Amino acid sequence: MPAWARGNAGAAAATPLNAQTQPAAAEESLWSYFSSGLSGYVPLRSADRSSEEEAFLSLSHWERLLGFFACMAGSALCFTFSLFFLAPPILALRPHKFALAFSLASLLFLLGCVCCAC
Repeated sequence: MPAWARGNAGAAAATPLNAQTQPAAAEESLWSYFSSGLSGYVPLRSADRSSEEEAFLSLSHWERLLGFFACMAGSALCFTFSLFFLAPPILALRPHKFALAFSLASLLFLLGCVCCAC
């Protein structure tokens, strides 16, 4: 990391502009720059995570099934509304109603499939 990025402005001003560094030193400093950014990485299944976080992120099979059926029911309701909005006077005057209902129904359908698959 350059001296100016670390907040050390005096060191950056003290180095001459035409100073050449060794290629090995440049590669080493570049590697340390990227490896320091990766040092804070914590994998998903790690001993560093508490059991509270693990319980918060996991759902039981029953909760997944309820989420799936709730999303499918909402999707069916929105698809029904979108079919009603296909009537010629409504579609001609307010097409955004159909687009919103159909888009929300599609989104709920996909969300239901994700709830069941995770």
